[in-house]
Amino acid sequence: MARPVSHIVPGLIAALRPAALALAAGAGGLGLAAAWRPGIARLPLTLAASAAAAAAIALLLALLRQRDRLLATLAAHGRDAVARLDPYGRIAEMSAASRLVLGAAPAALIGQPLMALCHPEDAAMLAGLLAARPPPSGAVERPIRLRRADGNFQPTELVFAADPPGGLICALRDVTRWQAAVAAARESEHNHQTIAALAGDMIVRVRPDRTRAYVSPSAERVLGHPVATLYDIDFVDLVHPEDRSRVSAAFGALVQDGGQTTCRFRMNHRTRGYIAVEAIWTTQAGDSDGGWREAVGREVVAIVRDISERVAAEERTAFLARHDPLTGLANRAFLRERAEQALAVRAEAGGVAILCIDLDLFKAVNDSLGHAAGDLLLCEVTRRIGACVRHTDTVARLGGDEFAILQHDLEAPQDATRLAARVLSALATPFAIDGETVPISASLGIAVAPAHGTDYATLLRRADAAMYRAKAQGRGRWQMFEPAMEQRRAARDRTVLDLRQALARGEFVLHYLPFVALDDGRILGFEALLRWRHPERGLLKPGAFLPLAEETGLMAPIGAWVLHQACAEAARWPAPLAIAVNLSAVQLRGNRLAQRVGAVLAATGLAGDRLEIEIAAPLLLEEERDIVGELHRVRAMGARLALDDFGTSHGSLSHLGRFPVDKIKLDRALVRDLVHNPNRRAIARAVAGLGRSLGIETVAVGVELPTQRDLLRADGFSQAQGFLFARPAPAEVIHAPLPTAALETAA
Repeated sequence: MARPVSHIVPGLIAALRPAALALAAGAGGLGLAAAWRPGIARLPLTLAASAAAAAAIALLLALLRQRDRLLATLAAHGRDAVARLDPYGRIAEMSAASRLVLGAAPAALIGQPLMALCHPEDAAMLAGLLAARPPPSGAVERPIRLRRADGNFQPTELVFAADPPGGLICALRDVTRWQAAVAAARESEHNHQTIAALAGDMIVRVRPDRTRAYVSPSAERVLGHPVATLYDIDFVDLVHPEDRSRVSAAFGALVQDGGQTTCRFRMNHRTRGYIAVEAIWTTQAGDSDGGWREAVGREVVAIVRDISERVAAEERTAFLARHDPLTGLANRAFLRERAEQALAVRAEAGGVAILCIDLDLFKAVNDSLGHAAGDLLLCEVTRRIGACVRHTDTVARLGGDEFAILQHDLEAPQDATRLAARVLSALATPFAIDGETVPISASLGIAVAPAHGTDYATLLRRADAAMYRAKAQGRGRWQMFEPAMEQRRAARDRTVLDLRQALARGEFVLHYLPFVALDDGRILGFEALLRWRHPERGLLKPGAFLPLAEETGLMAPIGAWVLHQACAEAARWPAPLAIAVNLSAVQLRGNRLAQRVGAVLAATGLAGDRLEIEIAAPLLLEEERDIVGELHRVRAMGARLALDDFGTSHGSLSHLGRFPVDKIKLDRALVRDLVHNPNRRAIARAVAGLGRSLGIETVAVGVELPTQRDLLRADGFSQAQGFLFARPAPAEVIHAPLPTAALETAA
């Protein structure tokens, strides 16, 4: 009786094993059915005769033929080469993919020992594999280098499996691209790690629960905390308490909705306290194609930057936009803002006052002690004014030595006048600046709303007008605005405007006042005196406009014009008539006086010994630090130095020992009282004697009476000038002979 098919399956499998091995080795084009025939022939006759067995064999052969075609296709077109080695390690069979892996056809490789293709450095490893052989049910993988047909060694992955007849089945895979990809990935990872380590910004990956999945090494530079301590904590715990709710809401919205956002907040630094940071959060990351894909799990990638310096700079810029950089006080813009706010609620909160303050004689301090000392003085003035006001008041620096106070919630105008008195009293005490005692005062003007105006511009303008009125009345006082002041201020402003245009229009002229020898009446030269031929107000003397020229910075060009014009005119006079020119403080400053005088002498052709430079004694004392060397250089050109207003100012005598003085001019105040005041006569006599002792010429200024002339001549003065001899006259007049009366009075 025939056995069931289930009893013969093991025998069938054993019979078909050679065919399976032939398939695994790539059976050289033989079909599986042919490879199985010897095994089938050895099956029991009862199985062969069995119809059921025949049907099973037919079905199995059909299935195996289908598998045979599939595997043959894979072997022909796959990228991995499959080889069967005989028991001696020679290539018995090779798939067509050898052309891709080793660059050689299968026929060229069959019969070669695999060891012959191996790189010498890998030979020992391969020999060990061939000797050990893999277990029947397992495989061994090793990297190896095999020689290609062109002689180069190909990086290859070798997979060994046992072949029951005693050989080996091996698969060869070209891993060049894989190794290149691995190397590129490693290089990319290295680059990313290097960038993350060296970047100034902190790079983190934050989980939805706000713990960190990754923290770059730069985090310690940004926050000062060791990197290890920043994992597994809620990053919001490091955020400033005032910013936490805002940061939490922004982060939660980003995790829920995705996208990208930028957030500024403060985070705790280990040693610096809370610092300002800017975080760029995104739930998206770039893919290899340059597009965008949603990050897995809504993790947030953050770039956190320390922006403390930027925030400080922004705050500084915002501060400077509304404050004076030297004193820290409000500037004009901020004062306007505060004043408009106060005026908007004036009806409910009470009155508003603006007080304008101008320091008296600050320019002289600035010129004599230098700008650095002037800045220190302004800061000290700021401190004293600040001590006089309420915390609700606003103190502003309008520019230069001008300040303003905005006072609101006034119950009566007297509140403003009481504040003005406190400020003037505080500023009246001398200041100690760089070891110098500096006495100054201030002039202060007040305008109160609504009596003097209801808008900021009107109040400021009227307080300024009141301040100038206080200054004109003698300085060191305050003045409440009155309507007439605005008219005077308007007139002053018109004068300043006209003054700015006068030089270009040629409205300045020089008049000349002679100085004569007291012994014989000879005219020795002329002093140049500036006049302004105003188109509406007529001929103006210096007192009407020079103070404004000094205040507005116009003194430098006007002084330069006077020096050049006087020298040019004197060059047309017969020698040895001299020309005397007064210099302003602006012309004395710096180290270019000698250069300017030399240029004028060269341009006009006037001999240097015909020029006399007159400097007021008080002015020379103020400019002492910088002017001595320049005066010596001017004197080396032949010019002479005359000390004006001598005898009444502090330090006049000390000038004679420090400066190269050739002539001293007695102050006109001493000459005026000479006849009736014995003390003034004694001072004049002493000045004349001092001049004789030092070999310095002495000149009396403002001589108007014959008795004054006679006394001065008797006391030893060598020269004089004044209306007794002649009045100042334009150039065209002095070219003609002087009137006989003038000569007679001189005699």
